[in-house]
Amino acid sequence: MSDVVLFVTDGCYACRGVKAQLSRRKIPYEVINITGNFEKIEEFKAKNWVNMPILKVGEDHFVGPTAALERVRAFGNTNE
Repeated sequence: MSDVVLFVTDGCYACRGVKAQLSRRKIPYEVINITGNFEKIEEFKAKNWVNMPILKVGEDHFVGPTAALERVRAFGNTNE
């Protein structure tokens, strides 16, 4: 598993935006679509992580588009 994991759902516009920023910055990442994965959905709900996408970097989680994009931007603009 990659150090950077992006949890997404089908039809999530914000998820596509975060994926685009990760790709644009050439940051290696893994995408896990949790649509229909009720176990993972319940796990996230139990932690009150209800906004998508969820970006996992190492052991840290960034929930929702604003937090995820801020973390992506913190990687820097080395490839722009």
